[in-house]
Amino acid sequence: MDRCKKLVDPVLRKNNIIDREGEVAGVPQGAVHQLDKIFRRYYVEPDKIMLIGQTTEEAYEVQDQYACQVGYYLRKLTNSKRLESQTVTCLRKVYGRNSVPLLTIPSVLALWKICKSSFYRRVTSLISALCLACWIPY
Repeated sequence: MDRCKKLVDPVLRKNNIIDREGEVAGVPQGAVHQLDKIFRRYYVEPDKIMLIGQTTEEAYEVQDQYACQVGYYLRKLTNSKRLESQTVTCLRKVYGRNSVPLLTIPSVLALWKICKSSFYRRVTSLISALCLACWIPY
């Protein structure tokens, strides 16, 4: 927990995500419906949903377009660049980092669908087997 805090705190301070009382300042409640629509526009298609969590060029491009749209919407909504800068930091394309959208109801349902997919189960079982082999004593 302490190690995680050391990694996350600089990013939180940089983007003013934590307010003075130590509470996380999220997006306005009224934004949820539009954020759901933006997510659906970029990810809810049979071939696009599996891009979540991937590090392919196509996944990065969709992630970048999605993040730009979310950032633009949040900046317009709040008349402030704070949420847009948070969006850029958290959602835009960063090579080597998986693409993961905001957690809204449609994205959680999409993640559930991915977890149930045969592709995901094959990949995780392969990785799990390799990780298990690393932990077995000689």
